[in-house]
Amino acid sequence: MPYTIMIEGIDEAKKAVSSIPEDIKKYSDEILNRITDEAVITMEENAPDFTGTLKESIGSIHINPNETIVGPLGAGENLLYPPSHYAYAVEHGKGPHRLPNPTDIALRLGIDIEEAFAFAKWLQRTGKAVRQTNAFVMRTYQIMLRKIVEIINNSINRFRNL
Repeated sequence: MPYTIMIEGIDEAKKAVSSIPEDIKKYSDEILNRITDEAVITMEENAPDFTGTLKESIGSIHINPNETIVGPLGAGENLLYPPSHYAYAVEHGKGPHRLPNPTDIALRLGIDIEEAFAFAKWLQRTGKAVRQTNAFVMRTYQIMLRKIVEIINNSINRFRNL
């Protein structure tokens, strides 16, 4: 399930952006790319790491010049469910409602694969989670709120010195 982040005060932001000198506006793509790169790095640093699948799935997709999606983007062919679905379960401490990876469960709990498969079936039925809530997406959002202002200010100062 994707997150939607609404920015309040967008009119004030538009007014502030319109007052930026025209020569700096041409660098907006570079600023947005820096923000996107920093968001990916920050989310990777905050994501839990057991097998690395979730961290490795984090990236960005540019939808249009003004919109980029950052987060877990999908599954490799050897995965039973997409990391984006898994990421939601990790974020909220819920089970995936799909069959969890029995090998992952066996490694986490130190049990044999047959027991892990039976446990995975129970988890799928009940929607329980093996993990604690890990709000890595929300942490990334909170960290990026501070970093975005810093990135924009640093970029504008750099562009002014060109």
